[in-house]
Amino acid sequence: MSHLNDYANNYIRTGEPPISYITNLEKPEKSYPKLEQLKILKQKQVDQYATKSFGARVSTEDIVPTLNRWVSEEVKFDVVMVGALVENHFIETLLQTLPVARLLARPGYFFVWATTKQIETLTKVLQQPNFAGKFRRSEELAFLPLNQSSPYYPHFENLSSDNTLQHTHWHCWMCITGTVRRRDHHHLIHCNVDTDLQIESTFEGGCVPEAIYKLIENFSNSTRRLHIIPTPVGSDRHVKMRRGWVMMGPDVMLDNFTSTTYLKEIKKHSQVKEAGATTGSGKQTYFLVPMTPEIETLRPKSPSLEIRR
Repeated sequence: MSHLNDYANNYIRTGEPPISYITNLEKPEKSYPKLEQLKILKQKQVDQYATKSFGARVSTEDIVPTLNRWVSEEVKFDVVMVGALVENHFIETLLQTLPVARLLARPGYFFVWATTKQIETLTKVLQQPNFAGKFRRSEELAFLPLNQSSPYYPHFENLSSDNTLQHTHWHCWMCITGTVRRRDHHHLIHCNVDTDLQIESTFEGGCVPEAIYKLIENFSNSTRRLHIIPTPVGSDRHVKMRRGWVMMGPDVMLDNFTSTTYLKEIKKHSQVKEAGATTGSGKQTYFLVPMTPEIETLRPKSPSLEIRR
């Protein structure tokens, strides 16, 4: 008779979470050499074409007015992420007033963090006029801290709970504006490079793990990325600047963003392409990380129409 490892029962008896038995947290793609090579090549491409780090030190109450000014200056982003893995990051009123639909290019990708208890509230927020009909929910990413000693562990989720089992992970919803298809828009997105579940390996000190930034950079080939951290992040975490991203929030140490400087940097560090139907202002302009033939060979692809038939 075979004996299965009952990690759930072991947790109840010892308090040691099942994820502590996962052996490939540092390099989950270790047994998949092609995927490992793909991620190495993509990271080199992203780094090569990343802009310098940009920061906008803005108080919580000034975030919306500042973004509205950027919209009037015709600043656009392809990726906007809101929130972090901190207790007070979720502000319902702020989300309802963020001009995300006007700030994002089409297609564009909107990532927003929520805890397990905030999922119902987030669902209602995304049904409000600011988002409804403009975005469609596409994916849900999840991040799982290693144990209760991790700075990412959501202790505040379980303060009033006497249950043996507790909420431990974070949710990050990805919503899309515009139309994008894996088969037709491979110059914009590379799907299936990373898994939707990310598990903490080492703590780097940031309010969002580096693995999440890499996941987004691997998915979207676009170069214009904005991360809004709407509230202070606490003494045990900080906002880490990252090349290729604009960081906005009250705890951002760097305050060097201007629309003119940013546009110059984006044009200098991106592959600029025009595509799509001609509009009143001309064809749509894309700012991309160029892909190499080797990356295109290695990346996962959707089946062709002939194979599907």
